[in-house]
Amino acid sequence: AGEYDRDSDYSISMFISGSNTGTDNQLILTKATSSITPQYPFRIELSGSNQIEFSAQGSPTYRSMITSSADVSSSWTHIVCQKTGSSIQMYVDGALHASETNELFNNNNHPLSASSRIDNLQNLSIGGYGVANSNLQGQLDEIRIYNMPYRPNGDAVSPRPFACVIRLSGSRHTVRCRR
Repeated sequence: AGEYDRDSDYSISMFISGSNTGTDNQLILTKATSSITPQYPFRIELSGSNQIEFSAQGSPTYRSMITSSADVSSSWTHIVCQKTGSSIQMYVDGALHASETNELFNNNNHPLSASSRIDNLQNLSIGGYGVANSNLQGQLDEIRIYNMPYRPNGDAVSPRPFACVIRLSGSRHTVRCRR
């Protein structure tokens, strides 16, 4: 579990090896049940141009999204997507590739308005929603979710971060969480 709302920072780290030859985005990781869930704290997808897209959304018209400048289809690539303060950021192999500051994350918005709510009660979806064209065609490894920002040298801000580590192996996966 964790706090994935506009007031809390988080970072998601993973390795990906995949290739998208289609036109539709393929889901990597989200806290939503479908591609049309109106409100979510994060969605990470592989685009048809093999770039990573990271977004958070308060409503269908109030969204923050960034895209990597790197093609991640050629080999294993380390990706970190994070929300820190009023910004979302994406690191690829330790280098900042995209960043956006958005009023969606400002705490002066009314807490009940769609413009400030990105939290939801949905489960974590990894690799797809079960709809064939949105399923990831690739591999993920060492998915880690922290309740604090990432630093480019690989360290979290605090020495004791909350983390969930998800290990995928064929049709089996294990989840280990600690505080």
